[in-house]
Amino acid sequence: MGTNAELPAVANRLEGKVALITGGASGIGESTARLFCRHGAKVVIADVQDELGESVCGDLGAAASFIHCDVTNEDDISKAVDHAVEKFGQLDVMLNNAGIAGSPVSSVVDSQKSDFERVLSINLVGAFLGTKHAARVMIPARRWAGILATSSHCMRAAAALPSATLTLALQARRRRLTRTRFEARSAMGPSQLRVRLARHAVGHRIQHGADG
Repeated sequence: MGTNAELPAVANRLEGKVALITGGASGIGESTARLFCRHGAKVVIADVQDELGESVCGDLGAAASFIHCDVTNEDDISKAVDHAVEKFGQLDVMLNNAGIAGSPVSSVVDSQKSDFERVLSINLVGAFLGTKHAARVMIPARRWAGILATSSHCMRAAAALPSATLTLALQARRRRLTRTRFEARSAMGPSQLRVRLARHAVGHRIQHGADG
């Protein structure tokens, strides 16, 4: 990996920032970790893929650290956040990236409750726990910080949305039971946290279906 000195000064826009990335050992998480480091950030990769995570951190050098983390386990998430603060002194960016698409099925009739619960546990509960514990250390610090949620499986998950679920979403939209923006920001009080959720894929499907 090239050093920060090889990049123009404008490229080091994350200099002095510390990021924690769940699911950072591969896919979008890995690419983001590498990009963050190129822009001057320190990165903690939290993943269940120990060998891959250690390998990525080996490539990134002293700017990166790996910790084993199952995002469905609150204790693991808490330890990952604490590790970031202990290792690099602060936490400025929390990227809830860990996610799965679940087992592909041709019909909702063939889907399994256990598989659905696993997807929710990783994609939804994992992001909630990441947000909760990142906020735990970010709010008292009273400095700029950001919490983001995304996943390399986001598009696949949206594309595989069972027709019954999509129909219910369309009906809810027509009855004004849904809102156009969902933000965790309102739960953070007056703190300096920016919370962004990657919701465009599903939102586009609902918008297109409702208008069609």
